[in-house]
Amino acid sequence: MNKHPFIHVLFGAALLCQIVETSGQTPWNQVNLSSSQSKIMTSRAPKTSVRFSAGLPVGNTPDAGTNMEALQQAAFAPDIYEQLFEKLGGEFIIGNLSGQQNPPAQQPAKLDIMPGLQVGLRIGRRLDIQANAQYYKATWSGAFPVTVFPQDQPVPKSLNGTIHTSASCLILELGTSLFITRGAVQPYAKAGIRGLFPLDQDARAAIGGVVFSPITAQMKQSFSPFGGAGLQVRLGKRVFADMEGMYGKLPGGGVAATLSAGVGYRF
Repeated sequence: MNKHPFIHVLFGAALLCQIVETSGQTPWNQVNLSSSQSKIMTSRAPKTSVRFSAGLPVGNTPDAGTNMEALQQAAFAPDIYEQLFEKLGGEFIIGNLSGQQNPPAQQPAKLDIMPGLQVGLRIGRRLDIQANAQYYKATWSGAFPVTVFPQDQPVPKSLNGTIHTSASCLILELGTSLFITRGAVQPYAKAGIRGLFPLDQDARAAIGGVVFSPITAQMKQSFSPFGGAGLQVRLGKRVFADMEGMYGKLPGGGVAATLSAGVGYRF
C-alpha cells in the first residue's frame, strides 16, 4: 500500500503540464531554416562614412605659367606703355642690356590648407569605395629685370619688376581603399582617378608702380590616376581618424605628393 499518494498526484500533474506545453511546438528536425523566426538577429555594421580632412602639397609646386613674352606683350600695350614711359622717364626694355630675357625668378609657392570632404561606402570587410572633393589654392611671387633709357641721362639704369600669380582649383577623386588588416589600427592602400577643375586664375605684374595683367597659360580640366597609402585608427564604434599620403597630378601640370589628416563618422 502506497503511503504517499499526495506526492504521486503532484508528479502526475507536472508531467501532464509538460506534455500539454510541448505538444504545440514544431520538432527541432522539422524547423524551416529559411523562415524569419529561425534567423539569428545581429547588429548591422555601419557601411557609409563621411570624412572631413585638411591637406597640404609636399615638395615643389609648379608655377601658373607666366613667361617673359607675356610680360612684353602686356607692358607694350598702348595704354600701359604710355603710363610706363611717363613713370620711368624714357624708353625701356624688359630684360638686361644684352637683350637676354630670362624667365621670372619664381619663388616657392605659398599654399593654402586644402579642405576636403569624402563620402565612402564599405564593400565587404576590407574594401571602401570613396568619392572625395578638395579645394586647392596657391600663389606665387617673382621678379624680372627691366632696363630703362632715361631721356635726360646718357647712362641706362636697371630695376626689377614684380609679378604675382594665383590659381584655385577643385580636385575631385573617385577611388578605392583596401584595408590590409582588421582591428583598431588599420593600414590601407588607396588608388583611383583624379579630376582637376580650374576655378580662378590671375596674374598681375608691376613696373615702377604701374600695374598690368599679363596673359597666362590657362589651366584646363584634366583627369589622371593617383595612388598612395594611409593609416586609419578607430576611436569608437563609429568614429575614426586617419592620415594619408597621396601622389598624383596637381594644378599647373606637375606631379607631387600631398599629405592629409582627417576625422570621420560611420553610419
